[in-house]
Amino acid sequence: SNITESTATVTWDTDFRSSTVVHLGTAAGEYTLPDRSVIGVTTHHVVDIANLVPGTTYYYQVESAKDPLTPATATGTFTTKPDIVILSETMDAQQTTATLKLTTNVDASALVHWGTAPASFDKPDINVASVATSPIVFTGLSGGTTYYYQIELTSPTANPLTTTVCAFATGAAGGTAGTLNYNDFRQAHRVNLTAAGGGIALPNQGLPGPVYSGTALNTAVYDAGVVAYNGYLYCIGGSDASASALSDVSFIKIMADGSLDPNGWVFATNALPLPRTNISNMAVAYNGFLYVVGGRQPGAATVPQTSVLYAPINPTTGDVGIWQGLDGEGAPINPLPVPRYNGSAVVMDGNLLVSGGSSGGAGQATNFIARFKPDGSIGPWAQIGNLNEGRWQHRTNVNHHKVYAVGGENSSYDRIYTTDIAGVMPGGDLARFIRATQYDGHTDSIFEGSTPHWSCAETLVAGKLVTAGGRRIDIGTGNINGSTRIAVAKILPDGIPGVWRDAATLDSAAILPANVADLDGAAWENFIYVVGGRGVSVYGSGQGTNPEATAVTDVTIIPMVPDFEDNGYATAGTVESKIYDLGAVTNLKHLTVAGTLVNASSVDVRYRYANADGVFTNYYKLNGVDADINGGARYFQFLLVLKGDGSATPVVTSVTLTTAVGAAAPLSVEDTKKALAIAAGLIQAQTADMTRLNVDGVGGITTIDAVKIQRTVSGL
Repeated sequence: SNITESTATVTWDTDFRSSTVVHLGTAAGEYTLPDRSVIGVTTHHVVDIANLVPGTTYYYQVESAKDPLTPATATGTFTTKPDIVILSETMDAQQTTATLKLTTNVDASALVHWGTAPASFDKPDINVASVATSPIVFTGLSGGTTYYYQIELTSPTANPLTTTVCAFATGAAGGTAGTLNYNDFRQAHRVNLTAAGGGIALPNQGLPGPVYSGTALNTAVYDAGVVAYNGYLYCIGGSDASASALSDVSFIKIMADGSLDPNGWVFATNALPLPRTNISNMAVAYNGFLYVVGGRQPGAATVPQTSVLYAPINPTTGDVGIWQGLDGEGAPINPLPVPRYNGSAVVMDGNLLVSGGSSGGAGQATNFIARFKPDGSIGPWAQIGNLNEGRWQHRTNVNHHKVYAVGGENSSYDRIYTTDIAGVMPGGDLARFIRATQYDGHTDSIFEGSTPHWSCAETLVAGKLVTAGGRRIDIGTGNINGSTRIAVAKILPDGIPGVWRDAATLDSAAILPANVADLDGAAWENFIYVVGGRGVSVYGSGQGTNPEATAVTDVTIIPMVPDFEDNGYATAGTVESKIYDLGAVTNLKHLTVAGTLVNASSVDVRYRYANADGVFTNYYKLNGVDADINGGARYFQFLLVLKGDGSATPVVTSVTLTTAVGAAAPLSVEDTKKALAIAAGLIQAQTADMTRLNVDGVGGITTIDAVKIQRTVSGL
């Protein structure tokens, strides 16, 4: 009874006061999940079961025992209520109309709020009784305009869903007809993909191999941010050996063989260091920009930060340009909704995801996203699906539209053993986080006597989740130590991690040279780079600073070598292209993905676009690998997921976009309203507005233009 998406209650009665146990599983007669029990004896038995997977059928056996009688048992089954999940979105945006087709896991009705501003939907709501049978149709649109919408999905058989605010841009006059070929993936954001055959491909399944030393840092550092991008490795901020906060930004070239440039690390020269010192920051790189999110500053008390700093990366030299993100008085321009440090920031399907972290105390469960824009800035923040529990000092990965949250500490300062997984929906929202152990047949306790690791280096590479070093608890003493251990878990075909294993049991040389904690790391091609940290001896059972916990300059390289147990191909890998500027609002017509073994089952193709304002739509799924697309775009970007079958992998060598010049849509009453709003200063004119609405060609858009537009609409 009381069945929801993640909980259920099992009740039964017995004729004797007896014990209360429920055995649980997801297959008939196989009760492999942890038992649920209630202490004590009773005749009326009630067991509340939590942490269930939505939309899953469970089989249970109740058991009540009273010595010396034989235990009484009975069996049953129940199915949890599913979440509504958007499986795909297809948008056909013309000049005056747009049609959105949704595919969901259950039939659902839709209430759509929409308009020309993201904060206030000024158009009449659209109601659709069933998205399975009817598309969502937007009418009365103006050409070359960005529209925003939010959808409320409801179903009698599933939990409701409200999407994040999304956008689409209508087609416009102007632009250039032609064919654009994209075949350079170095500046793309890649996960679990390597260069191969003149393009990109899935790596063979790999295992951590014998480690070796890389070029040491110029300064000993711990609690720094580490990023690999476009063949360079970056180290940002942190603390030095005397526990002084740093603002340094240094980088080094990654050589073709995976080693680091023997000439050493270079401090960024085209810019000052970070505007202020920053410890425990979260760093990512995307579309030619380096981002530093949150962090903390030292003081009598830790000062958590809300800033999001970003700077351009020189694609040729790797150097970093001027930092942006603060106003003239040093205040964040687009701050995080709450301060965060020691969390995890990661690129997630065109969004910057900030997961968990601390706001000055224990770990937090909230997640926030903001959409990347072409100029390096980000859009407004939105809170999305929470973690199962507060986490900080954890690590997060994204691949194949799934998010993996690994290890860390929770809000009670207990260490977390688990890997949690959530699906990424097309609009950027997250489905419910599910613990890997809740999927029957999966285990996820990190090795070393079931001791969790946190504040470690961690990444997703060669089909595996890999952690290196980090804090651990010595069993028996309770002391907090650093670790030399490398842990590895294969991502199985269903996208869920398998068993975590000690890499040293697979290759005795796959172990760090010394205990290290409070470090970070990154992957490039088939190599993992473990950077800095504290050479910890013993922290003691508390969290206090230890004089022996000294920062190090060490950089350790972990190569991923062929997996002698499984030499097939990784399950899936993701690439997001850089953002391409078409120069003017242009009509999109066709998209083709080419390469070897490229087809609809081996490559999932998505695309998104933005008008002149740089506000991107959702990623829309292409029908196959060679199909027509629609939309009015100044900026264009694609996302590919390559999928392996265990014996071969597709190799993508190019993506070709075909564009066309659009015919101008007739002027409408909507154009009159927009011209009046611009003239009154209620909204800001975009480039496309100046072309379309400044009909007298004098100065800006004025009420005179609005009058002339209305006369044209009225046929006067």
